[in-house]
Amino acid sequence: MLKGKALSDKEQGYLEAINTAGGSLSKLIDDILDLSKIEAGKVELRAAPVNPRDLLRDMHLLFSHAAEAKGLTLSCEAEETIPPALVLDEVRLRQILVNLIGNAIKFTDTGYVTVQAQGNALADRCQLSVAVIDSGPGIPVEQQEEIFELFTQGRDQNPAHYGGTGLGLGICRRLAKLMAGEVHLQSTPGQGSTFTLMLPTVAIADRPPTVDTRRETVADIAFAAARILVVDDNASNRQLLLEYLAPYGFDLEEATDGSQALQRVWDDKPSLILMDLAMPVLDGLAVTRRLKSDPATATIPVIAVTASVTGRREAEARAICDAYLQKPLSQVALVTALQRFLPHTRLPGTVSDIRQALPATPSEWRSSRLSATLRERLQNLSPPYTSINELEEFGRCVQAEGEQQNDGALQELGKRLLRLAQSFDMPALIQQISAMKAAQDAHG
Repeated sequence: MLKGKALSDKEQGYLEAINTAGGSLSKLIDDILDLSKIEAGKVELRAAPVNPRDLLRDMHLLFSHAAEAKGLTLSCEAEETIPPALVLDEVRLRQILVNLIGNAIKFTDTGYVTVQAQGNALADRCQLSVAVIDSGPGIPVEQQEEIFELFTQGRDQNPAHYGGTGLGLGICRRLAKLMAGEVHLQSTPGQGSTFTLMLPTVAIADRPPTVDTRRETVADIAFAAARILVVDDNASNRQLLLEYLAPYGFDLEEATDGSQALQRVWDDKPSLILMDLAMPVLDGLAVTRRLKSDPATATIPVIAVTASVTGRREAEARAICDAYLQKPLSQVALVTALQRFLPHTRLPGTVSDIRQALPATPSEWRSSRLSATLRERLQNLSPPYTSINELEEFGRCVQAEGEQQNDGALQELGKRLLRLAQSFDMPALIQQISAMKAAQDAHG
């Protein structure tokens, strides 16, 4: 909520430190959760047609700014022999490549990072390999297997300088194995390293990947009058939800524990309840059971809003509550859930009056032309987005291009996209991207 506010340089520095530390912690948690799922055999691959060339283009866009910042040459190449569509779990494949390419850039100070994809098609299968080659310091032979062990980093690596958890490569190797493949390393000290993902039996898709062209936003939703009870023992969590809900004119109430929540429901009969699960005195599931067993309150929708990650607790919450939302929660996810239970109308063509005037006008856009690569990237962006990181990196690339062209308007546009992505303001972000597309279409 503070991103983009009129703050001093010192205060902005504090925010950046918080954001960086939060990102590091989030990455560590994600790695540990992934690892625990893999070790428990709970990772289910979701295969669908994937265009390998599109994926490599995404990787280049994602890491181009980081490579340029270090003066590295980044290239991503795909052989013509690779089929246009392969059946893969794109999320897990991206996860492996992000780890490998990110490591290559992190540990390479001069020279290059090259990503080379090769394919050997035979009948309905393809042997796919993706090599990430760098001109970095290389890895001694005796450490080349060690670095794939969990919580292990190179012996000469300075954790304070490079950061990291020592989990990335171990997770990559385990994910590759789940995909019936392997990750190999070839390296010579002083001559760089090559990490290669080998997937020997990838099915060739008989149709191209589907592209979701939906353009949805929640900024132009108008709800009928309703009373919403926000139940959470954490004041910051309640404040965030109240801020998300404030623009829609709801009558908002708060409860700090389960007992207080019950009293509020009995006294005021809210239209809907946002229920945290882990609370003192009486937890959210116990409260919901009581409400659903009472005919006077059984029909009030209860949406679980929780950070719980255990399968048993999630299954129980989904069975008892009317909907289930996972923290950290974005405004778009919250308002989308509310539309299932509360009367509302969509106001096409309107712009939310609670946000800054974000969309660039056509005249502004003409003077801030994107490169062909970023124009194509802009056209390929479409909700629902798989990761806020994709949008954040697009904003960073726009800003970098503005700096290269000495184009102040383009720089400001990139900064604006970054602020929206970093504050998880998905409705305004979608609105901004849609305006950019409309202006780009109008002026070529």
